Amino acid sequence: MAAWYSFVAGAPYVLATILGLPPIAYGKYILLVLAGYVAGNFLAGRLSVRLGGARMIAVGQAIALAGACVQVALLAAGILTPMALFLPMMVIVFASGLFLPNLNAGALSVHPALAGSAAGLTGFLQMGLSALATVAIGAAMAGSEAPLVAATAGTSLVSALALLLLRAPRPPALRA
Repeated sequence: MAAWYSFVAGAPYVLATILGLPPIAYGKYILLVLAGYVAGNFLAGRLSVRLGGARMIAVGQAIALAGACVQVALLAAGILTPMALFLPMMVIVFASGLFLPNLNAGALSVHPALAGSAAGLTGFLQMGLSALATVAIGAAMAGSEAPLVAATAGTSLVSALALLLLRAPRPPALRA
């Protein structure tokens, strides 16, 4: 979610200030990103039962990280176009559509008696961390697209690392 909110906060600045495009350009390009999220959610609904939530989370995280790497590679190659920003972001949010429903379902099913608390905590963490990322991107944008791409890639990487930490074997005393 932080990658999405960072992008929503920073992309209009990049399009208008750096690329000199009119405001309507953002409205057109953001539709690509939204279509990616819809497609990811649609596929999550179709594939999660068959493949399982854990596999969908891992696949989604891998796809999101790949999208972020493509965005970084394009920037590093000096390619700065709306499609170079928005197509990789479409891939990232497509992946989010695959894994977020499964992450939320997993969080709520750990201890059914505490599902309400789990829902509140996951919602707070998603929105709170996203708000921090949005504020950070707003403060960092100063004539360069690099902070936007760094935020997108960084939050995707942190998300993937969190998944690896959650899946790491734990000592028997820490298992619930």
